[in-house]
Amino acid sequence: MKSKRKLEEYWSNKKTFTPEEDWEKFKMVHTGKNGKNGTEHWIKQYRSVLEKYPNMRIYGWHKAIKWYCEYHDMDYERPRFLPDLYLVCSEFIVCIEIEDHSRWSKDKQSSMMNWYIEMDAQEVIDFYIYRFDG
Repeated sequence: MKSKRKLEEYWSNKKTFTPEEDWEKFKMVHTGKNGKNGTEHWIKQYRSVLEKYPNMRIYGWHKAIKWYCEYHDMDYERPRFLPDLYLVCSEFIVCIEIEDHSRWSKDKQSSMMNWYIEMDAQEVIDFYIYRFDG
C-alpha cells in the first residue's frame, strides 16, 4: 500500500476529465489534511453545492476558458482569478464561489469584472457568478 504522502501526491497530480473525477480528486487531496486547515468542512460545503449542480467542475478552469476562446475565435485572455466551481460551455460561463472556502473580496470581484470586460469587448458573453454562504 502506498504511503499517505505518496497517495496525496498521486491525487494532486492526477488529471481529471469529468466532474465526477474532479470530485474524487478533491476529496482525496483534502482528506489527508483533515484537522489541519478545516478541509473536512470544505468537503462538506462542496458536496452540498455539487449535489444541486453536479456538472460543475473544480479543476481545469484555465484550459476550459482557453477552449471557450478558441471555440468562439476570440483572443485568449487568461483569467487572473480561480472560481471554486465552474461550468464552461459554448453558450455561457458559470462561476460559483463558496464563501466559507474562499472569501469574496473587492479584489476578487474587480479581477472577475475586469476579465469579463476584456472578454466581452471581443464578443458578448453570458457570464454568471453565484455566491453561496456556508
